[in-house]
Formats: sequence, structure tokens, C-alpha cells
Amino acid sequence: RTCSARRRPPHPRPESAVPPMGPGEAFATELEHCIRETAAVVSRTAPQWADRCETPSNKTAFQARHLQGTVGPLYNRYGFGAALWCAFYASAMPHGWPYDYMAPGQFGYSAFMCPETSGGRACTGREQLDKHESEGVPYHGAQKGTYNVEMASPSCALCSRLRSRLGPPPFVVKNPVESDARYVRMRKQWVNQWDVHAFGEWFASAVWPAQRDDPAPFIATVAKYRITNGESLHGFLWGSLGLLGETFPADDPVDWVAKACDSSFRYDAARVSAESNWECAHGAGHGFTSFYRDAMKSVHACQRGELEARFRVSAEKGGRRLTGNDMNLWRQICGSGVWHTAFNSLTVPTLHELATRGKSSDQDVSTFVCGGRLGCPVGEGGSDEAGS
Repeated sequence: RTCSARRRPPHPRPESAVPPMGPGEAFATELEHCIRETAAVVSRTAPQWADRCETPSNKTAFQARHLQGTVGPLYNRYGFGAALWCAFYASAMPHGWPYDYMAPGQFGYSAFMCPETSGGRACTGREQLDKHESEGVPYHGAQKGTYNVEMASPSCALCSRLRSRLGPPPFVVKNPVESDARYVRMRKQWVNQWDVHAFGEWFASAVWPAQRDDPAPFIATVAKYRITNGESLHGFLWGSLGLLGETFPADDPVDWVAKACDSSFRYDAARVSAESNWECAHGAGHGFTSFYRDAMKSVHACQRGELEARFRVSAEKGGRRLTGNDMNLWRQICGSGVWHTAFNSLTVPTLHELATRGKSSDQDVSTFVCGGRLGCPVGEGGSDEAGS
């Protein structure tokens, strides 16, 4: 009989013959994995953080704890920029909302992270990933002339890779309460549900206590990898000062804030009291409240004369003269951060108690929290979250 020849199976390709993954490709793969993992965590925990009956302060602390398992390993391997890009890309604002909805064209993905999407830089589409991807490239977007600091953003190649694999941010995984009627109603009231405040608070705990004596290097890193309108900075300031108050309550938080915020007077090209300056002031107000756990002590800390002396020297080093109006604005915005934190800490039982007394307007809430006291907001709830 005739037997057909039996075909031998092909020899398996030796592992050594598989082309190794280059460092740029390896980083992009790990970053994508981090984004997917973080988005999965955001989705899985939505029943907790998307419940508007939780205070915004507790919500953000909850989110910060859950970032450790995803952005933590990436930070340890590649540094701050990589961890921020992961957290930012997976932030749910919520599903369907662009990140920079508050200031289109000024903050967020199209302005800072990948500015070619808004014509801010030229990309050919043929760029290749290289070994320096985790460090970023010099920022060349439309906001470049706004700041006196060298900023960094992901490269054209990395932005293209992420868009091809994930689409533009936010990369959102459908969550178990997305269609729940109660959550839909809550989401319509205020969209700021998982943003980059949580990343800043996580970063404070990740590097603690290295920032205790000198926070300036960490503030410089946050300024270099700027994406948001101060969210990561706010979270870092209140997270750090909260840890300082818990661990070293004898330390002076005003001295710490002076070290943290003095550089902000040199970061903005336009004028002394500009975005970097007032975002640090607002974050300082959050931070004082985290340290003292007392609103009036925190408001008075915003007024301390040591801050003005330190800031005047810093502004002059940047070639500017700090005026009394500049410091008045700084104190005012710092105070707004204090009261913002107070509003963000209001609980549902407290609000219910006010309602039973017929006190349910934003002005009623303001009067209850801080009426007649220094820096108390007038005619509004003091916080978008609490007002909603």
C-alpha cells in the first residue's frame, strides 16, 4: 500500500530567537497595562466612590488608597510622569465627559498631555518609541509661553500608541452602577467624580516622609509634569500636611507651605498672581485644614506674615515685585481652600438636620459652616460638591 508521508511538526522557535522588546516598547506596554488595571479598579469600586452620599474628602481618600496597587509599581519603575499619565488616562469624569470640561483648551489631554490633538505641536505619525519614553519630551504645546518652567509631556510616538490602543482619555470600563437610576441622578448634579486629586494624595503617601523637611523638589516635579488645573498639586499638599500633622504635630505647617509654594511665584510667565501661584494658595488652604483639623486655625495660618516675607524674596528672584494686592489675593484664595475643605467634609446626616430646619439653600449651608467668619464665601455653597 501507499502511505502518505507524515509531515513533521515545525520545530518551535528558540526563545532566544524571538526579537527582544525594546525599552520604549516595554514601557508603553507597562503603561497601557497600568491604565487598563486602573480603569478596572475605578469601575469595580464605583458603587463606593460614585455615591454622592459619601463626603468628597472621604471619597478622594478612598480613591487614593486604591491607586497604590496600580500606579505604585509603575512609579517605582519609571517615576512620577509615568504614574501620572496612567492615573490621568484612567480617571472617570465620568463616562462620556472630556477631562478638561472646566477649561477647554487650557488643561487636560489636548492642552498638556498630547498637544498635537489640538494643533499645539507637530507630529508626523512616523515617530518611533525610544528608551527615554518614561521621561517624556519637552512640552511644545500652546501653553508653553505661559510658564517659566521646563515642562514635559509624552512623546508623539507614545501618544499615538496609547490612542491606537485605548482611544483618547478617559479610558473607562463600564461600571456596575452606570445605569442605576439613583447614581444617574447623582451624576447629573456634579460630574467631578474620580479625577487627579486622588493621585496627588496618593503621591504624598508614596514619598512620605521624604517631603517633610523640603517639599520643593516634589513641587517642582508636579509643575514639570503639569496636566490638570492644580488637582495633583492640591492632593499632594493636603496629603502631605495631613501626614505631617499626624506624625510630627510639633512641626510648623506655615514653614512647610512657605517652602512648598514660594517657587509658584516664579513659575508663571504672565504675572505674579497667576495660575501656579493661586493653585498653590488654594492647595495650601486644603493642607492647613488637614494639619490643624480646625478651620479658624487654618484661616489664620493663611494670614501669617512669614509667608509674605518668604514669597517676596522668591518673586524678586524671578524678576518681579510682589505687591500688597498679590498677597491679599493669595490669602483670600488660601482661605477659600480652607472653607472648601470644610464643605467637602459635610456629612449627609448634617445636611439632613439642616433640611429639617428649613435650611437647604447654598447660602444656608454657607451660613452654617462659616457664616460671618473670615473668608467665608458669600452667596454660594462654597463647594460645587457640597452645593450639589
